[in-house]
Amino acid sequence: MKTEFNAKVLSFHGDHRRTRMTFREVAETVRDLRAPAMLVDVIPEDEIDAWWNDPGFPPIGGHEHHKGLMSSGLKLTMGQLQRIDGDGLMQGIADYFAFAATINGPMKQTRFVRFFERELGASPMKFGPCSELMLATKREYPPYDAAPHSFAPHCDSLDFGRDPRWPMKHNGEQLGAFVLIQRASNQAGFVLWDLRAGSRADLDGWANEYAETSSIAAAKSARSIAVNPTNGQMVVFNSRYLHGIERCDSTRYTIGTFLIEHGGGWRLFD
Repeated sequence: MKTEFNAKVLSFHGDHRRTRMTFREVAETVRDLRAPAMLVDVIPEDEIDAWWNDPGFPPIGGHEHHKGLMSSGLKLTMGQLQRIDGDGLMQGIADYFAFAATINGPMKQTRFVRFFERELGASPMKFGPCSELMLATKREYPPYDAAPHSFAPHCDSLDFGRDPRWPMKHNGEQLGAFVLIQRASNQAGFVLWDLRAGSRADLDGWANEYAETSSIAAAKSARSIAVNPTNGQMVVFNSRYLHGIERCDSTRYTIGTFLIEHGGGWRLFD
């Protein structure tokens, strides 16, 4: 019998409710758009450091596109790969899968990845019969004051490659999941807006608008949720909604991944 977790179902209408669910029920609730996001009590307080310090993660380095963020994926996370177009795409894809092949073995032994395997039966997303996508990333958000958000508002979808030759397609709902290891001292929240990009062009338009004005006009009139997990809680959300991290005034630590249903089961990638 699967474990039931204390959970909170979040709503853009403000009618949040507390419940107990298995993690599969949590994932299905968000997948089916019955909730844009959920908060789940996952890590006991005395185990939080062990999850963060698991030796299976690669080193953390700077993010090429988001200056308020550092990631263990270095320059090879899915989001960064999707930004490549033109002559660099094939080399970027080759580098991404070579990196994933190096780091996924140790990451499969981490508490974070084993949680999804145990509670959801999740396995790595593959491109073709053998090539696994990267499983997860650790993220640090250092103090940041150059923009309103440490992680600018954006949407995530496996479909959203910029180059027309982008080879990976899903065309379904995608979940993001991250566990908060340490919150910023100003309790910077995770914000989710009731806006969904229909294409890469939509996403790029919002990104360009934010880069120029530090805001997105459509988001100002959209319903939103500011999610403020406590250390050890996991946020599970539909990543096709516009989302971002409020500006952090001290370092915030998380571990995260994405989830889709593919080939008869749940698959992990980042």
